[in-house]
Amino acid sequence: MKKFKAFLRPALTIMLMLSIFIPVISNVSIHVEAAEEFEAYTKSGEYPASDHIKNPIYIRPKGATEKGIVGYCFNDHKAFPESSFSPRKVYYTKEAGSGAVFEELADTERVTGEDLYNGLLRVVYDGYPNNKSGIQERYGLTDGQFRQITQFAVWYYTDSFNMPLRDTSGLAYSQNELDAFNDLINSTTAIPAGTSIDIYRSKNADYQHLLSGHIVDPTPTPTPTPTPTPTPTPTPVPTPTPTPTPTPTPTPVPTPTPTPVPTPTPTPVPTPTPGTTTPKTGDRGDISLYAGLMLVSGLVIVCVLFSCKQQA
Repeated sequence: MKKFKAFLRPALTIMLMLSIFIPVISNVSIHVEAAEEFEAYTKSGEYPASDHIKNPIYIRPKGATEKGIVGYCFNDHKAFPESSFSPRKVYYTKEAGSGAVFEELADTERVTGEDLYNGLLRVVYDGYPNNKSGIQERYGLTDGQFRQITQFAVWYYTDSFNMPLRDTSGLAYSQNELDAFNDLINSTTAIPAGTSIDIYRSKNADYQHLLSGHIVDPTPTPTPTPTPTPTPTPTPVPTPTPTPTPTPTPTPVPTPTPTPVPTPTPTPVPTPTPGTTTPKTGDRGDISLYAGLMLVSGLVIVCVLFSCKQQA
């Protein structure tokens, strides 16, 4: 019992997880499938009877209301898509065209593999509505006439079909229409590398597969965005620091040493002997000097005597 309980718990956990994730996964799968589904329809009466085309085909995403792209029958002996007014709808899945896929879906193909693919690619490239070689203008065809001729050229490769001289109503095809057909099946137009076409696989085996009338242009190589060249930042030129002009040291002017002027030695004036020399009238200055000296000498003597008297 313990072993059973030990086993039961992880089992219940796994079941719970599955119950959560399975609906999510299912919803994702359904969404992806719906996004890849397309529907096709025929639009009778779009062109006049003289254009010989009764059932022009259009392909569009499932549930869309747009007109869609031009389509071509891939299998002559199978049923056309229903009218746009019919409640019965036929659904398709889109696939990239290739020699292997075209060979698989064709029943009585004229050529196989890459020859089949390249032949059909050239028919669509030069046919309606692409008209890359100007065949429509060359032969003065209407859109309806050129579209019907393109359908015949598709069947030429997929069902070994040869263009009839009259349509199902008994109306004869013109020589221009016959010549346009021959130009399409014998085209040598150089097609850019990478150009391709798609095919729509019918989900109902009673209805024919459809070849897209829309060519897929090669994916252009994106032009790299040029990296802008950075503008070089100019290297700043340093402002030269001016070299200071040295102030010249002035040369000292030597102070001239004054030449000493010799002091003249005064000539001694001889003291005159009193009473012996009579002064001359012109020597008044000398007499005054002499008198002064005598007066001073007298005063000195008086002072000395007075001092001695005081001390005594």
